[in-house]
Amino acid sequence: MRSTTTGISTGAMARLPRPTFILLLQLMLLLPLRLMSIFQAPAISRDLPLTWDLFHRDTVSLARRLKDTGKRFRGIVAVSRGGLLPAGVLSQQLDVKLVDTVCMSSYSTDKKQHRLRCLKGVFHDGLGWLVVDDLADTGETIRALRKMLPKATFVTVYAKPLGKPWVDMYVKSLEQSMWVSFPWEREPGLPAEATEQETDRAREGEGQGQRNSNSNNNKKDSRESDKAGSAMEWPMRRPVLHQIARRVPWQQRKRGR
Repeated sequence: MRSTTTGISTGAMARLPRPTFILLLQLMLLLPLRLMSIFQAPAISRDLPLTWDLFHRDTVSLARRLKDTGKRFRGIVAVSRGGLLPAGVLSQQLDVKLVDTVCMSSYSTDKKQHRLRCLKGVFHDGLGWLVVDDLADTGETIRALRKMLPKATFVTVYAKPLGKPWVDMYVKSLEQSMWVSFPWEREPGLPAEATEQETDRAREGEGQGQRNSNSNNNKKDSRESDKAGSAMEWPMRRPVLHQIARRVPWQQRKRGR
């Protein structure tokens, strides 16, 4: 009897030394699982909703760690758009007034592969500069920026396992499958746990409320214009009536009644 999957007879496997037999069995069982874990994209397990206070606190913690290194930076490069807000906090905390931006955009090719395109770059090697982003997810953006700014220091507020090797410093480590919900990605007034559907409903409600408000304002303006028109017409009509009353004798007016 032969195994249909491996082509190795059971008798040949039985004649193998015990350690070799166990190792071969482990390879046969674990190799398919390992290949599945490599080629299968990780599923999003849970969300991490961030508040303004928590994000600000973590960014200030990043600034303190940078101060402890004793480095002085000539300027800060914010990776648009996620790095704009932490760059502002670091600029205040580190007393660095020179702030520049770099913008990287991802696009899909015909083969459905995401590629990065630089919409705005910087024209130096990054010596003495601090490059800031909010999250190091897969590391593709930071890896591309390191080619552009090879001598810069790269920091992020949060980092995932695939992005950690590409940054010099981060504050909090996150799971690769975790989806981060930043406060500027939600509508004002919604809680941190608001879902995407709730955000869409809030936007639709805001638009409907704006349309109702505009409609009410138009009706109010129309009523006010009617009142203003009546008030303007009455002084013009009143002298005409008085002139007619003066021309008609009193007796005729009495008989006309």
